Amino acid sequence: MPKPKKECLSAKQIANLSNVSESYVYKVKSGLIKGEKAEMVHEMLLLSNDDFKVYFESPLMIEICELALAKSKNIAAQKFASYLIIICSRIQKKL
Repeated sequence: MPKPKKECLSAKQIANLSNVSESYVYKVKSGLIKGEKAEMVHEMLLLSNDDFKVYFESPLMIEICELALAKSKNIAAQKFASYLIIICSRIQKKL
């Protein structure tokens, strides 16, 4: 596996998102562990901030978040969607 250049997420964040320990993430990073879950962790290690920028710049992202805000019955999902709308709006204004 090629080594990641610049990490977007820390080992602790990746561990929390993928339900593994931080030591597992470090072992995957060094190539000691292989497998399906290790591949997922490795892909998360390869993410960079530029990967997310494309999505936040898209006007479709605001539409998706507005739809989630309107249709969701879960307060946490509505709150998260509203935060994403604000973030996308700010990024799009900078363009």
